[in-house]
Amino acid sequence: MVLVAVSGGRDSMVLAEKVRREGGPFAIAHCNFRLRGADSDADEALVREWASKYGVPCHVKAFDTEAFADAEGISIEMAARKLRYRWFGQLCREHGYEAVLTAHHAGDNAETFFLNLLRGSGIKGLCGMPEEGFLPDPDYADIPLRRPLLHTTRAEIDALAGIWNLPWREDRTNAENTVKRNKLRNQVFPLLREINPSFEETLAADMDRLRLVETIADGYYQEHVDLVWDGRRIDTALLKTLPGWEDSLYRIRAG
Repeated sequence: MVLVAVSGGRDSMVLAEKVRREGGPFAIAHCNFRLRGADSDADEALVREWASKYGVPCHVKAFDTEAFADAEGISIEMAARKLRYRWFGQLCREHGYEAVLTAHHAGDNAETFFLNLLRGSGIKGLCGMPEEGFLPDPDYADIPLRRPLLHTTRAEIDALAGIWNLPWREDRTNAENTVKRNKLRNQVFPLLREINPSFEETLAADMDRLRLVETIADGYYQEHVDLVWDGRRIDTALLKTLPGWEDSLYRIRAG
């Protein structure tokens, strides 16, 4: 039995309906971050109503996200991420769910690619999100995290929402370009679609190839790092004899 993260937005409602139609047992989890007042409560009501309609087990939790962000000294976005995944891990432990499913799609992965490109994250960051990984919480890092829609485009999700006549709610903050992701989604991506209408699919294929390159490069690094780095000192003379030594140096410095 899996746990599906459902915000009430179009993407997560499509994922929940997709899982329901596939017929396997599942439960859903909804986070009310209390950041948008009545809108947050309306999101919660929609999710509860959909779960009740189909008899799907539904977990709901409200968070004081702003207080947590202040206490941790982190952004609201990071606070919501930490709270969300920690709670998902707790639910999996308590109820025996084998994995968490999220509604990240090709557009989300494209945003991640460009954000990582702009911050200089190296090849690993340009691989984007994997379809299968683990919860990004140290206490629950053994719990699988799956993204079944990762190769599904925004247009395909819109089409499914219409075909299935799904209820969903739009987060009005998605139209505000104060967040970097929103700037990419609302200002940059429309221009990229003019150049290449299928740029999301093209970029997804490129990220898959980059992931293969990263696997090879990281394997080479792991085989040779102990020869040139003892945790304190780099043997630069030996390091420079290795093919592509600059990549190994970058990985050592990145930790």
